Amino acid sequence: MNENTGRLSPTELRTEREHLGVSRAALAAATALSSSVIWRAEQDSAKPVTDEQYLEIERVLDKWTQDGVPAEYAKQTKVAAHAGTATDDKLVTDLTQKAFAYATFVESLRQRIEAEIANRKAKKAGTKDLTALLNSIEQFVAEQTNQLD
Repeated sequence: MNENTGRLSPTELRTEREHLGVSRAALAAATALSSSVIWRAEQDSAKPVTDEQYLEIERVLDKWTQDGVPAEYAKQTKVAAHAGTATDDKLVTDLTQKAFAYATFVESLRQRIEAEIANRKAKKAGTKDLTALLNSIEQFVAEQTNQLD
């Protein structure tokens, strides 16, 4: 927890969500925010979320920590439903590794685009096309995250 703000750090937000067994999509639904906002809050990204969004995420996580996660938001995945055998456990491991590699690639791409936007702004060059590209990537990531959850 940040001593100055009294807020959870992005890592603590993610850890708390995962500890509760809640997907980003479920937290997004409960907070009426998008999955990409939840993702950015957990990443301490260069495109931060608003104070109101951050506080809403913390409020819902705190409520679920105290009262339990409502059944409609409990994490349920097809892979988890079939886990238990050596083959299924390998599948879970393989899917997790692929999802992590995908997320790492997308985050790297997002950072490169943001750096290019900053570079173009510094040179007073146009950034409209890159800003649109970044927005479409964030939307794509949110959609893909929903499918993985």
